[in-house]
Amino acid sequence: LSEPLTGGGHSLVPLWNNPIFDMWEQEGRLGRPSAKVRPHPIEYAGASVADKLSELRGEMAKAGADAIVVSMLDEVAWMLNVRGADVDYNPVTMAHLVVTTHETLLFIDEAKVSDADTKTHLLVDNVKMLPYDAFLSTVQTLSSSGTKFMLDAGKTSWAVYSAIQAGDPKAVPIEKFSPIAHPKARKNAAERKGMEAAHVRDAVAMAKFLCWIEGAVGTEEVTELSAAAKAEFFRAQQDKFAGLSFPTISASGPHGAITHYCVSPETSRTLREEEMFLCDSGGQYLDGTTDVTRTIHFAKAPPDEVRRCFTRVLQGHIGLADACFPPGTTGFQLDVLARLPLWRDGIMYAHGTGHGVGAYLGVHEGPHAISFSQRPPDAAFEAGFTTSIEPGYYLQGKFGIRIENIMMTYAETITPPIGPSLDLLHFEPLTLIPFQRRLIDTALLSPHEISYLDRYHQRVFDEVSPFLISGPHADAKTLDWLRESTRPLLS
Repeated sequence: LSEPLTGGGHSLVPLWNNPIFDMWEQEGRLGRPSAKVRPHPIEYAGASVADKLSELRGEMAKAGADAIVVSMLDEVAWMLNVRGADVDYNPVTMAHLVVTTHETLLFIDEAKVSDADTKTHLLVDNVKMLPYDAFLSTVQTLSSSGTKFMLDAGKTSWAVYSAIQAGDPKAVPIEKFSPIAHPKARKNAAERKGMEAAHVRDAVAMAKFLCWIEGAVGTEEVTELSAAAKAEFFRAQQDKFAGLSFPTISASGPHGAITHYCVSPETSRTLREEEMFLCDSGGQYLDGTTDVTRTIHFAKAPPDEVRRCFTRVLQGHIGLADACFPPGTTGFQLDVLARLPLWRDGIMYAHGTGHGVGAYLGVHEGPHAISFSQRPPDAAFEAGFTTSIEPGYYLQGKFGIRIENIMMTYAETITPPIGPSLDLLHFEPLTLIPFQRRLIDTALLSPHEISYLDRYHQRVFDEVSPFLISGPHADAKTLDWLRESTRPLLS
């Protein structure tokens, strides 16, 4: 941006005092968020801070760097096995991290790490805590002493570059894609186990919610706001619940056609039996993060054209969810599998198909994505990567349909009848919530698609029903709903 502006006789001028902060101060807002930092236990993290730092320093050595600046909040949290609460819906803390060949420097407000357990957790791995406001001056000092920095240009601010240049005008940082992004996205065994457990508990909550809402609409007043609150209520009853992973999209009728509709007291509609309802929601749990979308209709016999659209979207979901593909395949290459069934019927959607999900971190996580737009880094899928698969269809002013499951990527080896074996990747669903039967037009489905849905629904029942049969979440009504919702499609 700076170069073309300079050519036109203009220049970018950095503002060291953020004018937005000045406005907040005038409005009487408090300063930076100050939520306490807490350790993320090894039973959930699966890898020690020491091991993560060792791997990171190995990548620095390969690049010829003496230090790396980490300012992405999820990367700071993941590297140090800590979590915070400074950003709504994201268990992160406002901090910067500088890792050199021999030091680990965490720039954070001291009050956030006053808890003895947190201090001990960081000191065990020789993490040195410095004031948040000392970050840029420290970068400048390191640069002036000849430290060679490695940076991810897409995740580094102008201020950091300026501090390096201030320390040494001749300094040229090594620009590399973040060496933290792939290890963070590649879930280890403990993270996979946590994600699986979190999704089962989330499924119990959503089964209760869907059972309730299907029975309530038409017999009592249910609004978009009250539906969102009820979904959160059921999640909050689950063990290890730590909050929502994003504001619930609770959209009825025409609001469903607004892809990222945000309900408010001013816009909240009453749910009606003759309309569709789209609910995109998720939870943060101490062992994992969830995100699921289900679209339902409250009429016993939804209109045929609505069922046709829903079934095409469902076929798109299955087309990608059931795919296998070689290592090195990107989301851009996979995206078409979710769109073909819709295109063949003359319908489409204008948003991406999938995003990664963190392990008790951000509900949106890179470096991979599934999209019809090829955007850097367009990282290839690897075993351990999570992704959503969420095709949809939106008829403005009428309704919206979206079907979303979170998937885990696994490696497999296929041995053909002749020739050598082939290493492939495939997806398995983490989300375990039924698709509404009354919206599925089985006449449009192939035998393979019916088999996929029956196998998926059987797994849903097998893994979720034990929690409804006994224990603190036992619920005979929801159990009956789950049994009916997961029976074979042609039965």
